[in-house]
Amino acid sequence: MSEQVGLKKKSENSTEEEGAQEKSQNKKLDMNASSKSQNITVSGLKETEDVGGKTKERKSKLIFNKPPEVSSSELDVEVTLTEPTKSKLRFKEIRLNFAKLPAISVKPLDLSSTLTTTKITKKYLPLVLNKLPVVSTQKLDLTKFDLTLLSYSTKIWPRLPFPKKPNVISTSLNTETIVDVSHKEPTSEVKEPNDELKEYNDVIEEIDKGIGPFSYITPNESIIIVYDENKVGVEDSLQVIANEILKNHGISLPNVVVIKQFEQLEQYIKQLGTMTKLFVVGNELCKEEEKIVSTIQSTIKGIIGTSCVILMPSCLYEKLFHFIGGKANLILVDSDIKIEGVKTTFKANVNVIETMAYGASGLTFKNWPGYGSLGNYKNPFYNLLRRAAKELEDIVMKAKNPELLLKIFNVQGGDEHKKLENLSILYLVKEKNAKLEDIRIEEELDGKRPDIRWSNVIIDVKTSVGSDGNPITPPIEMIDVVEKYHSSADEIWVVFRPLPLLIYLRKVIEVRKALMKKYNKKIEIMVPAEKDGKITLLKLNGFIKELKEYYHSIK
Repeated sequence: MSEQVGLKKKSENSTEEEGAQEKSQNKKLDMNASSKSQNITVSGLKETEDVGGKTKERKSKLIFNKPPEVSSSELDVEVTLTEPTKSKLRFKEIRLNFAKLPAISVKPLDLSSTLTTTKITKKYLPLVLNKLPVVSTQKLDLTKFDLTLLSYSTKIWPRLPFPKKPNVISTSLNTETIVDVSHKEPTSEVKEPNDELKEYNDVIEEIDKGIGPFSYITPNESIIIVYDENKVGVEDSLQVIANEILKNHGISLPNVVVIKQFEQLEQYIKQLGTMTKLFVVGNELCKEEEKIVSTIQSTIKGIIGTSCVILMPSCLYEKLFHFIGGKANLILVDSDIKIEGVKTTFKANVNVIETMAYGASGLTFKNWPGYGSLGNYKNPFYNLLRRAAKELEDIVMKAKNPELLLKIFNVQGGDEHKKLENLSILYLVKEKNAKLEDIRIEEELDGKRPDIRWSNVIIDVKTSVGSDGNPITPPIEMIDVVEKYHSSADEIWVVFRPLPLLIYLRKVIEVRKALMKKYNKKIEIMVPAEKDGKITLLKLNGFIKELKEYYHSIK
């Protein structure tokens, strides 16, 4: 009995010792769990090991937080891909120009197949991750630098912008987590032209309603302009407008014929309607209405299909419009004229004409009232150009810059073009503090020769003078300049004579808007003027602002 009891006690002691060893070993397993190889499978978390020839298996359950719902934030798009100090890039003063930020789309990513390669397995809660982003980049322009000068010894990885840290609203199980990775394009500094001119729409509309229809005149058609002879002197202003349009088409002043007496009519009657000229029939002929009507009727066939512009008082047109009928290609009639069956086209408003005279003179011709005021704008305007040329010559000679002085005297083009170019250079020196040596005059750039180049600005002067019947109007000139130089400068200024700009004002505004939208380029229309006693260039909005103030002051 004692032996059995002894054996029993011994076996119990052995069992207790084995239990203690097992606990000790389990404790060591727990302590070394982080150092053992593990495996995660879709079935859960499982851990196995050999202890004293026996296989121990432990199972545990992983508990994860539920995925958060997030509110996205705007993507910071300000990345700098051209910082040479952040890499081992070796370069020779080459600036890298990269494409715009890539559009990033995110799709689900399944990584379960990559997490089952170790010996020890553990159950896990499957993690659903997003796939790597698909990056689509825009075209990179490498034409502006020589790649042969570029050497590097390390890869340049663009820094991808990501959203700011999301705000966690709440957590929920089995809900889709959505992070907005859309990005905003950088806001352009180019302003919408219509916004700049919105507050001046009233005066723009008045000018367009007054003489806008004249912009459709061409020298290759027969045009009749009917004016109200009761508006004293209005034919002088309309003559200036019609002649300017012919000038845009390459037909100059010697082709203007003014007829104020019956004898002059007899002299030119055979030419009337048969030659490419501007014929101005004065209101003085209304006194001899019957003879004039009879004489013109006898030559009415000459107007059919010919190239001419005839300014005619309503007293004569009222008697002739049945004979003229549709023989003329275009008939413009003052809206203050009331003739049964005749449609009116333009309105010769005295305030509009005076405002146009003020603008056409470069804001120098003030307080000259009357319908004929536009006929007197030339002398003040050309005095402004002459003063500018003289002032620039004095500055250059005092600076003792013979090279620039020779360039100024040797500017290509006609007299108007030279003086407008001189005024533009004077503006840069006096108001933009440009150094004479930094101003490039008619120097080659990318195979072209802009009139003036300064800093990041190209300035091109346009006189709107056609040749050989080819139309050269401000809208056409603006398209030509911008398409030619849009890739060569950050800003483009087009300098116009004021009168053609006013005649084509509405068209110029719309063309500028379209060009700025197409090229996302800062495009300025500049107008020579005198302001506060200084000869200057005014931007289009500043020029129209002055016209509006003058228009309301005389209205």
